Amino acid sequence: MSIPTFLILIPVTHLLLLTIPLVVTDIREKRLPNKYVLPNLSVAFLATIATMFFGEWQRALLSLGIALAIAVVGLVANYFDVLGMGDIKLLTAMSLPLSWFSPFHTLALLGTTFLSSFLVVMVMIIGKRIRPDSSIPLGPYALLAFACIGGYELLGFFITGQ
Repeated sequence: MSIPTFLILIPVTHLLLLTIPLVVTDIREKRLPNKYVLPNLSVAFLATIATMFFGEWQRALLSLGIALAIAVVGLVANYFDVLGMGDIKLLTAMSLPLSWFSPFHTLALLGTTFLSSFLVVMVMIIGKRIRPDSSIPLGPYALLAFACIGGYELLGFFITGQ
């Protein structure tokens, strides 16, 4: 068992445990509470930094760079009212451990999140359930994608022990 992998699986497990409360809150209130998201962002950041002390500094720096890019792009999107701050914090928190395993995991997370939400919105607009200028909770789509990708890594850890 690799100590860096174990450290990175801590924020993955933490966020997987928060998935249901976050999805329910985001659907009901269209917000992702800081009391859930910020601790996970902190745990993910600290776990990523901690892996540097075990020789995984390249993976950690890549993960931190990708998370920073997501945060910056997210802030620009927030400025134009395209993305909420809770979504930005959540996606940044998700990207830290996923990018540590593979940058493609984060690409899959973002692609799946935005494609699935776009398709659902299009169906809802066509079915006249929402207007084109309506806002939707993005968290459930991101959390579903994270549960699949993060769950895959967590399951792989328990099966292979690596």
